[in-house]
Amino acid sequence: MEDELANLNLADEEEDPVQGQEDDEENEEDFSLCMVGRVLTDSAVHFSSMRNILAELWHLIEWVTISKIENKILFHFYNKIDLKRVLDVGFGWNISLKTPPRRKAPIVSRWLREDLKDMIKSGMDMEVHKGKQQM
Repeated sequence: MEDELANLNLADEEEDPVQGQEDDEENEEDFSLCMVGRVLTDSAVHFSSMRNILAELWHLIEWVTISKIENKILFHFYNKIDLKRVLDVGFGWNISLKTPPRRKAPIVSRWLREDLKDMIKSGMDMEVHKGKQQM
């Protein structure tokens, strides 16, 4: 390479292009069908589970490549219709991927239940709506 640089001249003659100076548009990616997103949560997210769930929820015509880039996520769609549908629906970020508790928490603690019995005996007005007690 040093020999090539030593023989370099500024003549008006055309020479073969040097490798690396060619316009190589074939290798450029099309980012018009891409989105960058972020998970807004304090808890840890299992990336492969999230990727599979989002791909299933969107019911895409073709497919989507979901890649993790540092603390962001790159969504690369392969169809304009799929991208438009996901954007129009609101992107589905409001879904909860947390598991529900196995048993329901008691509405009233057992310490307050005794107090409620005393209130009912004393004649206080209470309304019961859908299993919750309100005073």
